Amino acid sequence: MNPIRNYRLCPAAKNCLILVFLLLPLLTLAQRSRSRGNFNLGFTVSPNLGWIKFDENNGSYTGNGAAVGYSYGILGDFGFTDNYFFGTGFTITTMAADADVVPTSGGAAMPAESINYKFKYIEIPLTLKLKTSPDGDARFYGQFGPDLGIKVSSKHTVTRYNIEDDASLVRFGLLIGAGAEWKLKNSTVLTGLSFNNPINKVFTDPGARNYVIALNLGVFF
Repeated sequence: MNPIRNYRLCPAAKNCLILVFLLLPLLTLAQRSRSRGNFNLGFTVSPNLGWIKFDENNGSYTGNGAAVGYSYGILGDFGFTDNYFFGTGFTITTMAADADVVPTSGGAAMPAESINYKFKYIEIPLTLKLKTSPDGDARFYGQFGPDLGIKVSSKHTVTRYNIEDDASLVRFGLLIGAGAEWKLKNSTVLTGLSFNNPINKVFTDPGARNYVIALNLGVFF
């Protein structure tokens, strides 16, 4: 038996390796931006609303409105010029969603049951961020680009029972956002809104995608 051929990385180790390869180019960009004096680093704590949409050919599951989640972590803006930035970060994001399912027994439909989903992902946005020139104490921004999520955990609650589920390990989304930055002494306060539109499915059976709108709050130092 070849021990090398039969060696397998555990999921946690795979996630760590993925993160290392993703963060290495960001650290290089941070060093270059810092040398130009055009680099901002801060933290964020942001509430969000999430909902889930199932495939149309799925008759048992339906989305049932939005649920509250949250996100926290670090933010980084790396400037190419005074107005063009690479906006990224490293956040732990909890996305929630509510749904209804109609179970069947012997071919007969049973009363609908409510499901609450909770997905926790490490998120790394890779966005282009355009900022206006400072006007007094405020400047405005818009951003667009891909968002990469790596699953930390996922579960759903049905009739008071918590059940681990098989949500997608990696979540790809398109992030669209806009907001303002407010100068406050030696810091900058960020406020904005963003919409995270999923590219891949969070579940394949039943097929479903989860969507998120976030109120972005942060402070750059």
